[in-house]
Amino acid sequence: MIRRARVTALVGLGALALLGAGMLWLAREDALAPCPVIAALNGDQPARVDEAARLHSAASGPGGVAPAIWLTNDPRSGNADTVDAGTDSNVKRLLALGIPRAAIEILPGAAINTHAELEIIRHAAEGRGASCVIVVTSPWHVARVKATWLRTTGTTPRLVVRRAPGAQPVTWWAAAKQVGGTLAALIGLPR
Repeated sequence: MIRRARVTALVGLGALALLGAGMLWLAREDALAPCPVIAALNGDQPARVDEAARLHSAASGPGGVAPAIWLTNDPRSGNADTVDAGTDSNVKRLLALGIPRAAIEILPGAAINTHAELEIIRHAAEGRGASCVIVVTSPWHVARVKATWLRTTGTTPRLVVRRAPGAQPVTWWAAAKQVGGTLAALIGLPR
């Protein structure tokens, strides 16, 4: 009986350690580098656009990090009155944070998932000759974004993934779902 309790405790501690390691792996962001644009991915409002605004504002001098912010449209976040409630609220938030309207661009296309959103961003970057793009996402979404970009785009244009520090903490079951989604992206399954 005591042996069984010890084994159960060890297995539980091991599972917690793996989950903690998985969270660190999921949230590993890239070093900040100058790029022509910052793209704030949909979701986790307002943390992602807040971080995009912070990066943009920090870059307001010559040779700054990025002069423009791109947003995408998620048709699932809209309603009868607003085509994309998420994008509209993100624009309002950026304006309230002092980002000039001329620096904000809404990219065309339906960003119904991470893969579609990254394809829209890739297409815009290639069409404008952008050598790199800074993408802001949630900490537990960083690894999936990197894996999806590498599988669908490769290394050109270069992707710099940054996490939004104000994102809400993830629960263990959501972390497990993100690990699964990231592994699916690594092996090329659509997400």
